[in-house]
Amino acid sequence: MNLLANGTTTISAQMRGYRSQAAQTLLDLLRPGDAINDIGWEQLERLPAWTLLKTQDLLSVTREIGMVVLAPALKKSIDGTLLKTVSGKVDASFLRRLHSSESVDETAVFSEDIVHFQQHPVKAIEQAGASVLLSTIDNSTLVDILARRFEVSHKMIDSQLATNFVERAEELKAPSLTQADQVVDSKQGSISSLKNEHRSGKREQSAEAVVA
Repeated sequence: MNLLANGTTTISAQMRGYRSQAAQTLLDLLRPGDAINDIGWEQLERLPAWTLLKTQDLLSVTREIGMVVLAPALKKSIDGTLLKTVSGKVDASFLRRLHSSESVDETAVFSEDIVHFQQHPVKAIEQAGASVLLSTIDNSTLVDILARRFEVSHKMIDSQLATNFVERAEELKAPSLTQADQVVDSKQGSISSLKNEHRSGKREQSAEAVVA
């Protein structure tokens, strides 16, 4: 399942359902004073599928992606303390596959998180995962609103690097990632669709009916 697939990769009927779910997700997160005049149907259709996951499913995905980010630190843990701490928070089979695979070596980007990982492992992996997922969204207003789905802070990183981390997690085929199948049928979608959207730089269009 492609966590970065979006409504633009589906047929028209599915697209309408997708943006309806996206609009409801946005409405549920809105607070008084939020300025969303620049958010239209196009932006909702481009939201990646992970944004529509249920809370527990999103938490699982966030932790797994966070583990991909912090895998180098985990593998360097000599006494296995870190592994024992996070083993009950992340799927065991995912951890085994991760431990035996090559890491995405971008530790410099998350150097502070690695230090934090040694002190507060679970919170650190959630922060790293949230940072990656939110960095796959190219609209700052939507990032600010969707960040409320996470109980941890985040930082924005390069969108291509974020995509790489998500792709790596999906390659490991963690069971919880398949939960996104409940959100959108992505048989016609691919990671390239997201990359093309970033490259195209389409002008964002406003839609008065988004929160009508």
